[in-house]
Amino acid sequence: MRGRMVMFSEQSQTTGSIVPFAAIREAREWAEWQALTRDAPPFLTPEFFALNQPLAGDGEPLIACARGTDGLVGILPLQRRGHTIEGLRSNHTPDFDYAGDATGLDAIWRTLRGDRRWSTLVLKSVPRDSTLALRLPELASADGCVVVSRPGDRHPYLSLGSFEAHMNPHFRANLRRCERKAGGVTLERLTAPTRADLEEALHIEEMAWKGNAGTSITADARTRHLYHALVRLFGRRGQASLYFLRAGGQRLAMLLAVEAGQTIYALK
Repeated sequence: MRGRMVMFSEQSQTTGSIVPFAAIREAREWAEWQALTRDAPPFLTPEFFALNQPLAGDGEPLIACARGTDGLVGILPLQRRGHTIEGLRSNHTPDFDYAGDATGLDAIWRTLRGDRRWSTLVLKSVPRDSTLALRLPELASADGCVVVSRPGDRHPYLSLGSFEAHMNPHFRANLRRCERKAGGVTLERLTAPTRADLEEALHIEEMAWKGNAGTSITADARTRHLYHALVRLFGRRGQASLYFLRAGGQRLAMLLAVEAGQTIYALK
């Protein structure tokens, strides 16, 4: 009898599953998720999703996992509302994305495709060049699913090397005149902001139009808790930063951010 050769591709060794968010916090996948996102943007870490989840809405929080022979290879936090599955995000999520390799996303899609509890998948604020934005529509279309793609907003940025040279000369002159009238403008950067520093920053935000509109951080106790928790979490990791613009010795404007590598992620 001739022997038979059986070959298994990497894809066949990768399996997907969907578990409740609460369950993964007590499982080994939590540490694997942390390892998977060690070099990823901070808003893809499990801690960020855990803190942000109470503000994501009234859906059922879920985690779509992809596991290979050596452990977790992909993860996609979701929530289900009726027959709709959405990304697990809120208005305080800078971007939403998949973490892992393309093989893991394939396994997650196969698992989602076999789940009959949903009919619509909605993913917002996905970077247009990410694996999720490029690969998932291909997988869905190949299985006969209707795909509607709306590119997210582009994040504005300036090339710091020579950005002043590209400014309108009159605008640049107006900035300098305003600086002189303000009595000198300085930028203050705090890498270990205290609770009092953050409260002052939140007060500055509230003084602007957001206070009258009821959309400031201080207008919602849960949102206030989120930002205090984020500052504590990323502060312990040396990634939290709080900027104040000072004029005439007073703090007049704020920027709350998370720094990772060479990137500053502006939260507020």
